[in-house]
Amino acid sequence: MKKSNKDQESINKKISLVLTGIIIFLLGIILGLLIRGKTIEKLKNKEEENNEKVVNIYDIEPIVKDYMTVKNRKVYLYNTNEVILKNEGENITFKEYINKYQDLDKVMDNLKDSLNVVNALEDGGTTIYETKDNNKVFDKKLTIIKCQTTDGNKDLYIGEYMNTLTAFENGACGKNYFNDKEFSRVYTIKNIKEVKVDSENNKYYLEITVDDGNKSTTINRVMNKESRDILKENKKYAFYFTNKYGELLKEDMEEIFNKATLTGVAPSE
Repeated sequence: MKKSNKDQESINKKISLVLTGIIIFLLGIILGLLIRGKTIEKLKNKEEENNEKVVNIYDIEPIVKDYMTVKNRKVYLYNTNEVILKNEGENITFKEYINKYQDLDKVMDNLKDSLNVVNALEDGGTTIYETKDNNKVFDKKLTIIKCQTTDGNKDLYIGEYMNTLTAFENGACGKNYFNDKEFSRVYTIKNIKEVKVDSENNKYYLEITVDDGNKSTTINRVMNKESRDILKENKKYAFYFTNKYGELLKEDMEEIFNKATLTGVAPSE
């Protein structure tokens, strides 16, 4: 039996409604995904923008200002033009406060109640401070490095947004740290002493005195005859080092030889 036209029209309408519903449903999913994707992208861009702002504050090239000298001790401002202190009911500059005492140790002793010690280095006594929250002396959040190194550096660094590690890498307290994983330095070999010669195994045990123009240090090396013959006294050589873990090294010849691995020596002239 054939279906009537009315029955066929009813079936066609139902099919049309189902297909329309499916299309609307799929469009809704697609639209939802698009909106969600744009929202996530906006949030991600906002987060990256915020992260960039935070990074820019601390990772920009620091501005270090030679502020004043007190009895051969330097005071530097770090990422700030001036430091204001509240003293006896009035605002004065840090320079004015220092001039009252002409003694940086006395100044720091007077300010200790407004500071927290955050780190003390085993380099002779360098101390890192931060201003306490809600203190009544400083008008902003500051970090202070009071240098006291075995080399005799007693400078003072005070400033905002101070990454102390970066400060030391850039020369604070005379440290001049670096953390290159591979590097070379040119030194002069002043003296070569053959401590032992193992001809059978082609090994030379050497005690080498190296000079950087300011001071000398002695290193011990084991070389074959070919390498030994390259070395001459009072000649400059390029010394190649590796610093496997990128540890901080002071720009000091003895520290470099003690902490980095010497991988090769070659004539530099």
